[in-house]
Amino acid sequence: LHEQRDDVDLSRYLGSLCDDLQQFYALKERRISLNCNRRLGMTVDLNTCTTVGTVVNELVANAIEHAFPNDVGQIEVALASNSDGSIEIRVSDDGRGTDIEQCNGTGLQTAHRLVTHVGGNLTLTSEPGQGAVWTISLPSKKR
Repeated sequence: LHEQRDDVDLSRYLGSLCDDLQQFYALKERRISLNCNRRLGMTVDLNTCTTVGTVVNELVANAIEHAFPNDVGQIEVALASNSDGSIEIRVSDDGRGTDIEQCNGTGLQTAHRLVTHVGGNLTLTSEPGQGAVWTISLPSKKR
């Protein structure tokens, strides 16, 4: 029996997730743009892909809900790989910024747990009025 590879193209997956989110939240009508900026051909296992999708979904939903008091702004989902084979997914917005202390909702706690469960890290950098950048860091795959 050959071992089944359940690797998923994360860049493709995030692209279609962004399309779905744009429609689901009617972002054009709200004048919020959601850009998906990704390097193609990056694969992860199915479990990691599902986790990343769930967390990105939560982070984008949070940005839509909280970052833009006047409903105008930009959100970017960016996927990149580092030279050591690790992967970074950034969800950033140009909204009002967030206070790390205020980021203790159930959704974000779950997001942290999920990312940790697949061996990654979830970090936030934000300045009031300067938007927020969430970074999901995934270690390189062991071959």
